[in-house]
Amino acid sequence: MSQITGTAPRKIYLGCGYDLESGLPWNEQMKNASSWGFTYWEFAMGSSVKEKASWVQPEDAEDFKQLRDELKLKSVGARIQQDWDLASDEGHAYCMETMKSIASAAMDLGAKRLVARPPAVDFKSMTDPMWERFFQGMRELSDFVEAGKARLQIPTAGTPVPVPGEPGIWNYEPTFMVHPDGLEKTIHALEDCLWLEYSPGELKPFWPKEKMFWSQLIHPWVDGCRMSDRKWVNLDHRHWRTVALGDDFLEYGPILRSLKFSGMCWIAPCSYPDPEEAIFRSIEYSKNLEENFLEFYFVEK
Repeated sequence: MSQITGTAPRKIYLGCGYDLESGLPWNEQMKNASSWGFTYWEFAMGSSVKEKASWVQPEDAEDFKQLRDELKLKSVGARIQQDWDLASDEGHAYCMETMKSIASAAMDLGAKRLVARPPAVDFKSMTDPMWERFFQGMRELSDFVEAGKARLQIPTAGTPVPVPGEPGIWNYEPTFMVHPDGLEKTIHALEDCLWLEYSPGELKPFWPKEKMFWSQLIHPWVDGCRMSDRKWVNLDHRHWRTVALGDDFLEYGPILRSLKFSGMCWIAPCSYPDPEEAIFRSIEYSKNLEENFLEFYFVEK
């Protein structure tokens, strides 16, 4: 790999992100990540055994560790699958205890980067008490995770809702984390403890004409990136299909160059047109990035 004269290229770890689309059980997702050649892997963890089979449950811990070790994977990323409750102090307190319990179990399984999805509330619907609960909750959860020698991130993402009868097509509902003013307010209030998972592909449905998605402004708080892309589907202006990297116009080279971070970068699996074909196209795209942008390089093992 070529070097930049006088400047060492940044190291970015490349891993297989949680597979939201397939609905496969977590152990099948783990096997897929290994068969695709990944070492770093991200899982999702929830609190209810009645929820999705793709979420790891606390009682799965021993089976999880055994399979992970057999496949020689590093389960360094986790997504906390728990909705925020900002409507009341009582509901918020219960939510925080649940999220800390999930975070603790995820860290026990090796997670060093934990992503807590944003509340499913758009910017205009947030009230002052809701903001206060969210900021307090983020500080509390961040301190808890830091004490476990891990780091909490919140993604720049909306809420994906599957379109009935249209497999692989999603409607994205806005959260305050996809609104420039909401993002700015969050950074201003939590700048001493905030880490972002930067997700350009999840900003794209809300800002389809953007190219850089404010990366130059928020890079000091970016601790990781989720690489994915979306293609508009001619059903409704909010309907999008997840596609392999390089299948639409989103360019990650300039974005990663502007972020200036050294950390984890997840490739998001997608089901269109074929999961294995799509993931290998995305991997090839990342290799081309490494060749064309000398400011960074990917570590896969």
